[in-house]
Amino acid sequence: MSDVASDFYSGLVAQLYEPLAGSLVDPEVFLRFVRKAGTPSLELACGAGHPMLDMLAQGCDLWGIDSSKDMLDQCREKAKDRGLRVNVELQLMQALGLEQ
Repeated sequence: MSDVASDFYSGLVAQLYEPLAGSLVDPEVFLRFVRKAGTPSLELACGAGHPMLDMLAQGCDLWGIDSSKDMLDQCREKAKDRGLRVNVELQLMQALGLEQ
C-alpha cells in the first residue's frame, strides 16, 4: 500500500468522501475569514470543493490545490453543474508552485 495521500483519495474513497464525512463545515466561517483577510485566497487540500464552491458562488476569488486527481475532477464537475469557474491545480502542498 502506498503512503501517498493522493493514492488513497481516489476511486471509491474519493466518491464517498463527502457523503461519509459526517458533517461539513459551514462555509460562512471561511467566508468571514476570507473577506477580512482579502483575496485572492488559496485553499489547500480543496478536494471536491467544499466549502470552496459555496464561497465562489458568493463572489470570492479563490484558488485551490489538491493532490488527488479524482477529488479535483469532482470539484470541476460540481463547479460546472453550478455554473462556476473554478481554479484548481493538482499538486502537493509541500511543493506549492502557482503562477499567481
